[in-house]
Amino acid sequence: MTLKFNSKFLLPLVIGFLITLFASNILINNYFILTLDNQLIDFHFNRRGSVFSDSSNKVIVIGISNETLKELPPPYNKWPLARNLFAKVLKNLNDVKVKVIGIDILFNEPDRYDEKNDSLFLEEIKRFNNVVLAAKLNELDERFITLKNESKNYSNYFYSNDDELIGFVNVIPDFDGVIRRYYPSYFDLNNQKNVATFSFSVFDKYKKIISKQAEEKQISFSEKSTEFPLHDPILINYFGPPNTFPIIELIDIIDDKDFKTVTELETGEEINTWDDSLTGLKYSGLFQDKIILMGSVEPEDKDIYPVSISSDTKMEFGNLMYGVEIHANVVQMLIEGNPIKKVSNWVVLILIFFTAFFCTFLFEFHKKFKAISLFASEFFNLILVVIFLFLIYEISFRLFNSNYFLSITSVSLTTITVYLGSLVMHYLSERKQKLMIKNMFGHYVSSKIVEDLIENPQKLKLGGERKELSILFSDITNFTTLSESIEPEILVDFMNDYFDSMSEIIFRYNGTLDKFEGDAVMAFWGAPIEDPNHALNAINTALEMRKETYKISERWKEKLRFNIKTRIGINTGEVIVGNMGSKRKFDFTVMGDSVNISARLEAINKFYGTDIIISERTLKNIDEKFLTRELDYLLVKGKSKPIKIFQLISSANESSDINWQYISSEFEEGLHLYRQKEFNQALKRFENILRLYPNDEPSKLYTKRCEEYIKNPPDEKWQGISEVLIK
Repeated sequence: MTLKFNSKFLLPLVIGFLITLFASNILINNYFILTLDNQLIDFHFNRRGSVFSDSSNKVIVIGISNETLKELPPPYNKWPLARNLFAKVLKNLNDVKVKVIGIDILFNEPDRYDEKNDSLFLEEIKRFNNVVLAAKLNELDERFITLKNESKNYSNYFYSNDDELIGFVNVIPDFDGVIRRYYPSYFDLNNQKNVATFSFSVFDKYKKIISKQAEEKQISFSEKSTEFPLHDPILINYFGPPNTFPIIELIDIIDDKDFKTVTELETGEEINTWDDSLTGLKYSGLFQDKIILMGSVEPEDKDIYPVSISSDTKMEFGNLMYGVEIHANVVQMLIEGNPIKKVSNWVVLILIFFTAFFCTFLFEFHKKFKAISLFASEFFNLILVVIFLFLIYEISFRLFNSNYFLSITSVSLTTITVYLGSLVMHYLSERKQKLMIKNMFGHYVSSKIVEDLIENPQKLKLGGERKELSILFSDITNFTTLSESIEPEILVDFMNDYFDSMSEIIFRYNGTLDKFEGDAVMAFWGAPIEDPNHALNAINTALEMRKETYKISERWKEKLRFNIKTRIGINTGEVIVGNMGSKRKFDFTVMGDSVNISARLEAINKFYGTDIIISERTLKNIDEKFLTRELDYLLVKGKSKPIKIFQLISSANESSDINWQYISSEFEEGLHLYRQKEFNQALKRFENILRLYPNDEPSKLYTKRCEEYIKNPPDEKWQGISEVLIK
């Protein structure tokens, strides 16, 4: 079979290729694509997990935390630590033949205790000549990696034009704040030279590979056949989540026979974690030929950053890693020569072109067969898209395990775009002349509104106005279960009956039927005809809809074998209302935050076990009395200002077997006590209700909340505001 290269074939191909090409990072930097690529990197890391190996590890972290400070006798138990302590650490570590010691701490001032301490420290540094100290540049433009130094010594008291002594600890996060990349060098604008970063300086000391070419514009070196250009960022190959590398407290290196810790002074017993003849770290063989990185592991020091890989437990640290651990990952990566290398853009371009051509050919070739229906054809193509996306993802992950990152975002977008282009072209060719507009307003507003619009045709023009309206959303409880349990024909008949009944009630109270969506009904009051009683009409509509639903449930009980109930939400507020759409197709509708809130009020009925929830603003817009009870003071997701919500129970004069006056009064007092943090007293109120009416769902909810807060009291800032996560 020959496939003709007509517009049906070429248009999806060209559109998919061009859109994806210009949306990718190949021609221009695209934040959206870059964000997806970064998330893919994180996903790959977390799926791969830890690759740390004790046998090949060359890096040990010496951590400084409050545990060290607590064991230092006064006055040395404060930060910054005395330099003679660091001198002792250098001596002890070099006694066990460590290779390099990198200290990720800024010594930007003289010793606070004694100038002799600085001399002791510097003497040990010069004696062993294997120490790298932290330095820092003030960031001027982090995106272009041009950094400006405002101090002559790079915030390092011991620096005296000896670039091999220091390494710059500046780390530059991606746009989302995550550390994924590491820059081998920065450019010092003041001195017009490249300066090596901390991990590369440590690596230089260890391997003697980086030569003194820091002043050149392009410097590269090789280790295990891997090149590291010093101007380009390197994707860090994290060996595992936080706490992967062994971490030893600084006090355990200091505590030898010549030093007394607080515990030793208090107990009178020698511990000597460093040089005890039986248990001392000195004799463990752990440090020989290792690289030692020393830095803070105390969260309060704020030297902690989000990284690409999360802890397995995701409890204590999540994806937050101390700066010294990040350097440990980079140094070990340099030693093993296995950074994550990005696949060339040319390879990605070829993949994009191949994907666009192959997918277009496959989709159009498949549609030449007319033996299957349009739906089956498109469903089959959708399966092909899913399979193809899965395959390219798996390829990307396998490459990642081999330390290559293939950006599949552009390739995936090409696949999806070509599929959608093919789908649209096929749909348009099969559905020509099928779009009809006939008296649209007659379908969703009452005849009174239609007459008004006929008399005022200018209202049909595109545009809108801001007005205060009342908006109602409703839907059928557990509709998915219902729809899956009955025949489609019965479901359609039922829905038609249901929508007819609901529409009549809405029109009876001068409402505008906005839309049916699935089992949902949306309506509003106050437009296009002015209605000063829009809130009252909306509430009356809700009560009538509930009554009518009971009748419908009884009428369809035998066929549905299902108890029909509705959930309703009503909100009043300012919205934009008018005819919106194109010149040929438009709808009279509303939009705005008040609309979104009413939809969310309908949805949260299921949290409180109610069937009608209205907002405080709706309640304040009516003069007539209704039986209500305040449910909560909540913050809806996406909103910054909390709102009060109420359960609409019935009209004030409606009789009931339930003593709603008692429930409302007791619940109101319980809610007041709850917000005053009097949880024990509030619990009694809600339990009083449940003793008489054990099925009162709001009381059950607050009983659970009170019990939880009794066990785990909220903090002082708690104001009794609940957060609802329904969109």
